[in-house]
Amino acid sequence: MWIIAGLGNPGKEYQKTRHNAGFLVLDQLASQLDIKLREHKFESILGRGERDRHKVLLLKPQTYMNRSGEAIVPVMNYYKIEPQNLLVVVDDFHLELGVLRFRTKGSSGGHHGLESIAQQLGTTDFKRLRIGIGTADSKDADFVLGAFTKEEMAVVKETVMRAAEAIDFLIGHSFENTMNRYNLREK
Repeated sequence: MWIIAGLGNPGKEYQKTRHNAGFLVLDQLASQLDIKLREHKFESILGRGERDRHKVLLLKPQTYMNRSGEAIVPVMNYYKIEPQNLLVVVDDFHLELGVLRFRTKGSSGGHHGLESIAQQLGTTDFKRLRIGIGTADSKDADFVLGAFTKEEMAVVKETVMRAAEAIDFLIGHSFENTMNRYNLREK
């Protein structure tokens, strides 16, 4: 079973912010896989489905970004899911808008959602998909909590669709094949 967790902040005021790129991708993926995000458990919104004979659990933590691990790890424990079957979809202000980066493990890069998950799991050895939200000179909360500009929205929509397509591909293929195919930005 795959657990695919899209990180973001709950509430209307955060819906279209850069920090909610993970939620945007998860919503698109749920639509593509025809999985309904309806269950409210483990401080999350959940949806279950199957793809290429693989069980898939989609998860949107409702704990706010900085406490994402408090929602994800109890779900993993309940379903007895190992960290290698967790994919976390997260925004990254170190990447240009539209860039996708799959990683098998690594540091949080200063991202508090990833820090929370690593702290709760006791390891940084879990997969992640970083979504480029545009680069910022500093860890400016106003930037990540700000909305995308009208000019950026066309790129955001294409990126969200490409990210969901990449995750769909991953479910039936190796992580290495997925990285090779999707880590380069399509021109």
